[in-house]
Amino acid sequence: MIFLAGLMRYYSTTDFVVMKEIPDSILWNLMADFSIAGIFTIFESDLAQYTENHILSDDSIFYLLPLKAVEDFRYLYPENSYELFKYLDEKEKNY
Repeated sequence: MIFLAGLMRYYSTTDFVVMKEIPDSILWNLMADFSIAGIFTIFESDLAQYTENHILSDDSIFYLLPLKAVEDFRYLYPENSYELFKYLDEKEKNY
């Protein structure tokens, strides 16, 4: 999991709003108290739609994990893939 954690990127609300393009990613939207506001799968074409359809408070923070990193993890550590995908599936269903 350290492999994946090292590939996550942090963005503040101001960074996120000005971004024009990101790779296909999993997005964690957190509030200032680190409570999770939502978890989404974002594709390049969905980034503008996401920012329009979700209220971004000034204290929101974001973590992005490129789907390419998840794909590489599955290739490198197939024995751990089930737990990872189960976790991601459960989290996305809750939001």
